[in-house]
Amino acid sequence: MQKTIGVGIAIIIEKSGEVLFVLRSGTHAGGTWGFPGGKMEYGEEFVPAILREVREELKIRITTPTFFYATNDFFSESGKHYITIFMKARYLSGTCMSCEPEKHGNGVWFPKDALPSPLMLPIANLLRAVKSL
Repeated sequence: MQKTIGVGIAIIIEKSGEVLFVLRSGTHAGGTWGFPGGKMEYGEEFVPAILREVREELKIRITTPTFFYATNDFFSESGKHYITIFMKARYLSGTCMSCEPEKHGNGVWFPKDALPSPLMLPIANLLRAVKSL
C-alpha cells in the first residue's frame, strides 16, 4: 500500500482579541477543537481554497486571508500524514452556523489566551512553533 501525504488548509479568524474554533465531529480528529478549514483540492491556490472552505462551512465574511504558517502533522492513531497550511483573516460579518454538521459544530469564539481543549494536532504543532496566534 502506497502512503500519501494530504494537504489541509485552515484559517485563523480573529475578532476583537478572540479566535474562531469549531468542535470537530467527523472521523478525522473528531472530538478536538480546530479552525475552520479542510482539504485542498487539486489545482487550488491557498486563498481561493480557504475562502471556499469558509463559505461551505460557516457562510461568514472575512478579510482577504494571508499565509501564516505550515505544519507537518503525523496522526499516529489513524496513520495519516498531513501538511497543514494556516492562513489568517479578520471576521467581517455573518453568523457562525455550521453548514456541515456531520463534520463540526457551530463556530465558537475563544480569547487568544484561553483556547479550548483538546486541540486538533496541527494546532498543537502550530502553537509549539509560533507560541501565540
